[in-house]
Amino acid sequence: MQIKERAALSPGRRARNGSVGQGCVGQSPIDDRMLDGEMFDLEVLVPVHPEGRWLERLEMFRRFGLLNIGQSRVRVVLLAGTFEVSAADWAGVEQVIVLNGPSNHPARKIYSAYRAMTLRDTMSARWFLRVDDDSVTDVGGLLAHLDACCSWREPHHLAGHLCPSVHPAYQEMLREVEARRLLSPEGEALAGHEWEVSVTSQAAMLRALSYPQARELLCLASNYEGGFGDQCLALCCRLAGMFPATVPFLSPFEHLDQFSLWGGLFHIHYLSPDNVGLWARFMDKVYQYGLQRP
Repeated sequence: MQIKERAALSPGRRARNGSVGQGCVGQSPIDDRMLDGEMFDLEVLVPVHPEGRWLERLEMFRRFGLLNIGQSRVRVVLLAGTFEVSAADWAGVEQVIVLNGPSNHPARKIYSAYRAMTLRDTMSARWFLRVDDDSVTDVGGLLAHLDACCSWREPHHLAGHLCPSVHPAYQEMLREVEARRLLSPEGEALAGHEWEVSVTSQAAMLRALSYPQARELLCLASNYEGGFGDQCLALCCRLAGMFPATVPFLSPFEHLDQFSLWGGLFHIHYLSPDNVGLWARFMDKVYQYGLQRP
């Protein structure tokens, strides 16, 4: 496993040559498309907070959050904010990146990470998964199903459930970037956005983060101390002419009995030690199916 650190995020900085999302203005580069080595199959973006009950969640996610990795090439990006987080002991994960920044609000950490992604970053994985630290994903099952039903070379932004509501601050940001057309008169997203979890193809990520209005939106969202982390990437996709879609194999709910290693869902949510009853049932499943991670 490689342990790596990306540069710390700084709000409000102008984009460097080679950046896609950092800064509010500027042209997207097109001369940095060649990658060193092969792509990862999956990049997993997860905000973490190593204090209180969230510290236990982080330990849970490290051990059980990404199951059935097998031979898949997986990179995990831990959004740690101002905290120091260990990148060690992630079984089956090829590379772990700890990304620090000035804020510990999960939404701001997520949008800061998207804003800071370079063109090379967007082309370094086939699929990009954004999850919370109280979730479990069958990585091998998810990738196999994605490869069977759609191509990472085509623009896909997928969710288990789409919501229309848009945070008032993001509504104002859309007005500021002259993109009010994405909202209904009541302020709802006309195409919806994911709830809790999303998986995005390389083509969609590249297209969304290269679109000028989308970069402006991410610049504003990455400097806002509030909101939700499951809205602006979908809005960026819509700005770039893509529509989020729902799929039956991702769930924002706690459907433990339907998890794919013994059911049919490749991702489930609200599963952490502080959800005591469900966690006890999950531990029973872990030992029953021999899923204990080292």
